[in-house]
Amino acid sequence: MMRYLIAYLFLLVPTFSVLSQQCDYTLKGRVVDYHDRTPLEGAIIEVTARNRYVQTDADGNFEISALCADVYELQVSHPSAVPFFR
Repeated sequence: MMRYLIAYLFLLVPTFSVLSQQCDYTLKGRVVDYHDRTPLEGAIIEVTARNRYVQTDADGNFEISALCADVYELQVSHPSAVPFFR
């Protein structure tokens, strides 16, 4: 009986490690103006799937922490931005 219990516990260990995902990644970046490359203060960066927002500082820098290892789509907007179309 004890042999089966130990075997059963070994089978559960990989399941727990797969289910617990470490979300301690940080994404850092800088938002600059398309035309003259000056930093954009007050730009809003949204992680669309997570519904999380951050705002850039005076130097255009931002930081989003507590992210899981995944692929994310970001949306960047600025109050004084003119839409750019190619």
